[in-house]
Amino acid sequence: MDVARTINVAGAAYSFQLGGGPAFLAGAQQSGAQTSRTGYGMLLGLGCGGGILVVILVTVVTLAVIGL
Repeated sequence: MDVARTINVAGAAYSFQLGGGPAFLAGAQQSGAQTSRTGYGMLLGLGCGGGILVVILVTVVTLAVIGL
């Protein structure tokens, strides 16, 4: 996930929060609709954490191959 996309998702989360998103989700849940309980913060954390893990894995594999 690149920086521009991360900023875009964070901006969308902020707009959703300001626009009454939690009230919308509560109403949808009361009407029986299935909604996700995962928040944007967790999604951003998983995306960024996954990206960092990929970079670390590529670095480790590259160093292992160069070292051989």
